[in-house]
Amino acid sequence: MFKYYGAFIVSERPIDLSSIEKDLTGVQHLLCEEFELDGNGKGGWKVEVDAQKYCGNQGIRMVEVEGSTVSNVIINWFKALVRSMAYRPLREKN
Repeated sequence: MFKYYGAFIVSERPIDLSSIEKDLTGVQHLLCEEFELDGNGKGGWKVEVDAQKYCGNQGIRMVEVEGSTVSNVIINWFKALVRSMAYRPLREKN
C-alpha cells in the first residue's frame, strides 16, 4: 500500500504555499493557479488559463474549460491540464 496526501482548495483570496515550496521532497504535483471565471451563456462558468509553466516547451499554452459551478470548472481545468500529453509532474521536471 502507498500513501499519498492531497488537497483541493478554492479560495477568494490568494493561497500562500511558501512553506510547501521551501521543501518539495516527495511532492509529485504542485498546481496552484489564479482563475478569472466568465459566464458561459448557459448558466455556468468558463475559464481559460495559460498552462505553459506546467508543460515546459511541449507546445500547450491555453487550457479552456467550462463547468456548472465554480469548483466544477476549476476541477475541470486541473483535469484537462493533467490529462494533456504536455503536462509534466514535478518528479519529471527535477
